[in-house]
Amino acid sequence: MKDIEVWETEYAVLVVWGTHDVWQAYVKSREFYLYVVEEEPEGLFNELFLSKVLGYGQYWGDPELLDEESWTLDKYSTEPVDGWVPYLVVNW
Repeated sequence: MKDIEVWETEYAVLVVWGTHDVWQAYVKSREFYLYVVEEEPEGLFNELFLSKVLGYGQYWGDPELLDEESWTLDKYSTEPVDGWVPYLVVNW
């Protein structure tokens, strides 16, 4: 599995950086929740699936975003950008 990073923001937003593949996102997110948070949220797979299929949580980000504290609008997109990283977002 390619490099996929998972974290939850202070606003309870799940970010799965490195893929738009729902299964890969689920596996890494489940691992994050079980080993870091120690509890898997109900409906995790469904939320990731909806985020991808409906497109409301599917983005591409400038690789430099991982080093930024705040993400400006010019550093991410809902449309593919060459060299940018795919990621999914779930708002709990």
